[in-house]
Amino acid sequence: ELLENLLEEGTSCQDNESKPGFDAVRVIPLPRGRMLSFNETVVMGILNVTPDSFSDGGDLKGSADIAANQALEMVKDGADIIDIGGESTRPGANEVAIHEELQRTVPVIEKVRAHMSDIPISIDTRNAAVAKAAIEAGADIVNDVSGGTYDPDM
Repeated sequence: ELLENLLEEGTSCQDNESKPGFDAVRVIPLPRGRMLSFNETVVMGILNVTPDSFSDGGDLKGSADIAANQALEMVKDGADIIDIGGESTRPGANEVAIHEELQRTVPVIEKVRAHMSDIPISIDTRNAAVAKAAIEAGADIVNDVSGGTYDPDM
Protein backbone atom coordinates (compact mmCIF):
# COMPACT_ATOMS: atom_id res chain seq x y z
CA GLU A 1 0.00 0.00 0.00
CA LEU A 2 2.84 2.40 0.87
CA LEU A 3 4.56 1.63 -2.43
CA GLU A 4 1.33 2.21 -4.34
CA ASN A 5 0.96 5.64 -2.69
CA LEU A 6 4.54 6.56 -3.55
CA LEU A 7 4.09 5.45 -7.14
CA GLU A 8 0.88 7.47 -7.49
CA GLU A 9 2.79 10.59 -6.42
CA GLY A 10 5.50 10.10 -9.07
CA THR A 11 3.60 8.28 -11.81
CA SER A 12 6.19 8.28 -14.59
CA CYS A 13 9.78 9.17 -13.77
CA GLN A 14 10.76 9.37 -17.44
CA ASP A 15 7.93 11.77 -18.27
CA ASN A 16 8.49 13.96 -15.22
CA GLU A 17 12.22 13.98 -14.54
CA SER A 18 12.80 17.03 -16.73
CA LYS A 19 10.00 19.00 -15.06
CA PRO A 20 11.08 21.50 -12.39
CA GLY A 21 10.35 20.37 -8.84
CA PHE A 22 9.88 16.69 -9.69
CA ASP A 23 11.61 14.32 -7.30
CA ALA A 24 11.83 10.64 -8.22
CA VAL A 25 10.86 8.19 -5.51
CA ARG A 26 13.60 5.66 -4.84
CA VAL A 27 12.59 2.88 -2.45
CA ILE A 28 13.24 -0.77 -1.73
CA PRO A 29 10.27 -2.67 -0.32
CA LEU A 30 11.16 -4.65 2.80
CA PRO A 31 9.33 -7.45 4.62
CA ARG A 32 6.60 -6.63 7.15
CA GLY A 33 5.25 -3.72 5.07
CA ARG A 34 8.30 -1.47 5.44
CA MET A 35 10.13 0.63 2.86
CA LEU A 36 13.73 1.80 2.69
CA SER A 37 13.91 5.20 1.03
CA PHE A 38 16.94 6.25 -0.97
CA ASN A 39 15.81 9.84 -1.47
CA GLU A 40 18.37 10.86 1.14
CA THR A 41 21.70 9.55 2.37
CA VAL A 42 21.45 6.11 3.96
CA VAL A 43 24.17 5.06 6.42
CA MET A 44 25.05 1.37 6.65
CA GLY A 45 26.65 0.09 9.83
CA ILE A 46 29.03 -2.80 9.10
CA LEU A 47 29.03 -5.53 11.74
CA ASN A 48 31.71 -8.12 11.01
CA VAL A 49 31.43 -11.14 13.29
CA THR A 50 34.66 -12.75 12.11
CA PRO A 51 37.87 -13.46 14.03
CA ASP A 52 39.93 -11.50 11.48
CA SER A 53 37.74 -8.43 11.05
CA PHE A 54 39.52 -5.34 9.77
CA SER A 55 37.14 -3.02 11.60
CA ASP A 56 37.23 -4.29 15.17
CA GLY A 57 40.15 -6.71 15.32
CA GLY A 58 37.78 -9.62 15.89
CA ASP A 59 36.30 -8.23 19.13
CA LEU A 60 32.74 -9.20 18.12
CA LYS A 61 33.43 -12.87 17.37
CA GLY A 62 31.86 -15.51 19.56
CA SER A 63 29.34 -13.33 21.38
CA ALA A 64 25.98 -12.61 19.81
CA ASP A 65 25.17 -10.32 22.75
CA ILE A 66 28.26 -8.14 22.26
CA ALA A 67 27.67 -7.98 18.51
CA ALA A 68 23.96 -7.12 18.94
CA ASN A 69 24.85 -4.38 21.43
CA GLN A 70 27.32 -2.97 18.91
CA ALA A 71 24.56 -2.93 16.29
CA LEU A 72 22.29 -1.03 18.70
CA GLU A 73 25.09 1.50 19.25
CA MET A 74 25.46 1.92 15.49
CA VAL A 75 21.77 2.74 15.20
CA LYS A 76 22.03 5.25 18.07
CA ASP A 77 24.96 6.80 16.19
CA GLY A 78 22.88 7.18 13.02
CA ALA A 79 23.06 3.91 11.07
CA ASP A 80 19.98 3.31 8.92
CA ILE A 81 20.85 -0.29 7.96
CA ILE A 82 22.92 -2.93 9.78
CA ASP A 83 24.99 -5.23 7.52
CA ILE A 84 26.05 -8.44 9.28
CA GLY A 85 28.81 -10.61 7.84
CA GLY A 86 30.37 -13.85 9.06
CA GLU A 87 33.02 -14.45 6.40
CA SER A 88 35.92 -12.18 5.57
CA THR A 89 36.18 -11.17 1.93
CA ARG A 90 39.58 -9.54 2.24
CA PRO A 91 42.20 -10.75 -0.25
CA GLY A 92 43.81 -13.98 0.97
CA ALA A 93 41.15 -14.75 3.58
CA ASN A 94 40.27 -18.39 4.11
CA GLU A 95 36.80 -19.57 3.13
CA VAL A 96 34.48 -20.28 6.04
CA ALA A 97 32.34 -23.41 6.25
CA ILE A 98 28.63 -22.71 5.91
CA HIS A 99 27.84 -24.08 9.37
CA GLU A 100 30.42 -21.71 10.87
CA GLU A 101 29.05 -18.72 8.98
CA LEU A 102 25.55 -19.64 10.20
CA GLN A 103 26.76 -19.90 13.82
CA ARG A 104 28.39 -16.48 13.55
CA THR A 105 25.53 -14.56 11.93
CA VAL A 106 22.10 -16.04 12.67
CA PRO A 107 22.17 -15.56 16.49
CA VAL A 108 23.24 -11.94 15.99
CA ILE A 109 20.42 -11.29 13.51
CA GLU A 110 17.90 -12.81 15.92
CA LYS A 111 19.13 -10.67 18.82
CA VAL A 112 19.21 -7.45 16.80
CA ARG A 113 15.73 -8.15 15.45
CA ALA A 114 14.43 -8.87 18.97
CA HIS A 115 15.67 -5.46 20.18
CA MET A 116 14.88 -3.44 17.05
CA SER A 117 11.99 -4.63 14.96
CA ASP A 118 12.17 -1.94 12.28
CA ILE A 119 15.86 -1.47 11.49
CA PRO A 120 16.70 -2.96 8.08
CA ILE A 121 19.23 -5.79 8.43
CA SER A 122 21.30 -7.11 5.55
CA ILE A 123 23.25 -10.35 5.53
CA ASP A 124 26.64 -10.15 3.85
CA THR A 125 27.11 -13.62 2.37
CA ARG A 126 27.91 -15.47 -0.84
CA ASN A 127 26.08 -18.62 0.27
CA ALA A 128 22.41 -19.31 -0.49
CA ALA A 129 21.97 -21.47 2.64
CA VAL A 130 23.23 -18.62 4.84
CA ALA A 131 21.08 -16.08 3.01
CA LYS A 132 17.97 -18.24 3.48
CA ALA A 133 18.63 -18.84 7.19
CA ALA A 134 19.37 -15.14 7.72
CA ILE A 135 16.11 -14.07 6.05
CA GLU A 136 14.23 -16.60 8.21
CA ALA A 137 15.99 -15.16 11.29
CA GLY A 138 14.89 -11.61 10.44
CA ALA A 139 17.26 -10.16 7.85
CA ASP A 140 15.65 -8.07 5.12
CA ILE A 141 18.31 -7.76 2.41
CA VAL A 142 20.96 -10.08 0.95
CA ASN A 143 24.28 -8.36 0.27
CA ASP A 144 26.20 -10.81 -1.94
CA VAL A 145 29.67 -9.53 -2.76
CA SER A 146 29.88 -12.06 -5.60
CA GLY A 147 26.75 -10.69 -7.27
CA GLY A 148 25.20 -14.16 -7.22
CA THR A 149 28.07 -15.81 -9.11
CA TYR A 150 29.66 -17.80 -6.24
CA ASP A 151 26.71 -20.01 -5.27
CA PRO A 152 24.47 -21.16 -8.14
CA ASP A 153 21.56 -21.47 -5.68
CA MET A 154 21.76 -17.81 -4.71
